[in-house]
Amino acid sequence: MFYKDIICLANSRKMHGRCVAGKDIISGRWIRPVSNNEFEELPDPILLKNGQELALLDIVRIPFKEKKPTYYQPENILISEEAWERKGSFDKTKLDDLCDYPDSIWIGENNEGVDVEYLKSNKIENSLILIKLSDILIVRKDEYNKKKVRAIFTYNNKQYDLGITDPIIEKEYKNKNEGEYKLSGKIYLCISLGEPYIKYNRCYKIIAALIKV
Repeated sequence: MFYKDIICLANSRKMHGRCVAGKDIISGRWIRPVSNNEFEELPDPILLKNGQELALLDIVRIPFKEKKPTYYQPENILISEEAWERKGSFDKTKLDDLCDYPDSIWIGENNEGVDVEYLKSNKIENSLILIKLSDILIVRKDEYNKKKVRAIFTYNNKQYDLGITDPIIEKEYKNKNEGEYKLSGKIYLCISLGEPYIKYNRCYKIIAALIKV
C-alpha cells in the first residue's frame, strides 16, 4: 500500500457512485482513484476520516494498492480500503497554477467524443484536463422525460457541447426552467474521458466539475 496527497478537482456522479480525480500535490500529475467494482466507481457519498463528505478542492491523502491504467484512462490507481484523510483545502484563487493548456480537448473529428479504435492505436498521456474559460453557456433541456444539463463553450476556436456530471451544478440547473444560462468570469472545467460506450464505440468527453470563481 502507498499514499498520495491530491487536490480534488472532480467528484462527479458515475453509475450509482462517484468518480473522483485530482492532481498530485507534489508532482502535479493527474490521478483518478478507482475501485474494483464493475465500472470502477467509488461510493456515494465519499466519507473522510473526520466524517465529512469529500468536496471539490479538498486536499486528501488517499491509500492505494496498485496502478490500474487503461488505454482510455491511464491515470487510474486502485484504492485501498483505508479511509481517506483530509489534509486541508486548496485556494481556488490559485487554480490558474493547476490549469492545463492542450491545443485541443483530445483529438478526433467528433468534438463530443473519441473513437475507441483511435484510443487503442494512439496512446494518450492523460484522460483528464483542467481548463480556464471566461464564459460558458449552460443548457437545461428535457429529453426522453429526463432533465439534461449540458455546457456549450469555445476552446482554441473550437466549439464543444458536453454533458455535465458535476452533481452540484446538475442539481442547481435541474431546478431551473428549460433554457440557456450564460456564465461569465473565471470558470474552470475539469473534463474527463469516460469509459467506452459500446453502442457507439466511443469514449465521451464529460465535464466532471465546473468551478466558478
